[in-house]
Amino acid sequence: MMRCRWALVVAMLALAAAPELAGQAEGGLKARLDEIARAQTEARLRYSKELEGRTTEEAQRPARERYSAELDKNVREVLGLVRANPNDPAVVEALNFVIKTAGRGPGDESYQAMELLRDHVRDPGMGDLCGRLFHFGHVPVAESLIRAVMESHPDRDDRGQA
Repeated sequence: MMRCRWALVVAMLALAAAPELAGQAEGGLKARLDEIARAQTEARLRYSKELEGRTTEEAQRPARERYSAELDKNVREVLGLVRANPNDPAVVEALNFVIKTAGRGPGDESYQAMELLRDHVRDPGMGDLCGRLFHFGHVPVAESLIRAVMESHPDRDDRGQA
């Protein structure tokens, strides 16, 4: 009977530590976000270099398609990381990366990021992010996020930025 209790306690501790250990093994959301951001910067620089001297639509197409594929991969990976780690302190920074990188499309990644931000209106960094959301003012979720930060963020500066 005593062994069963100890086994149960050990199993419960292992389960409780599993998410934390998984985050350590992967380097955490922030570390992975930094890697993806570096990859995105490299992709953007490579894209600019590949466009040099190419003046026709046809000549630019391979570079544009490669860059679009890399951008899509990077923002989708960040969205996946946020969904897997919704309470990570780097969530707002990660979703800011998505909105900044994906912009207004052609995909809907920025809109997905705004939906995920609904649970983070009181998190640090939201005021700064509202400046970027202003460009999406025609989208109801962007307006509601800005209003929610203005009304409920605990930090005066973040409320003011919103």
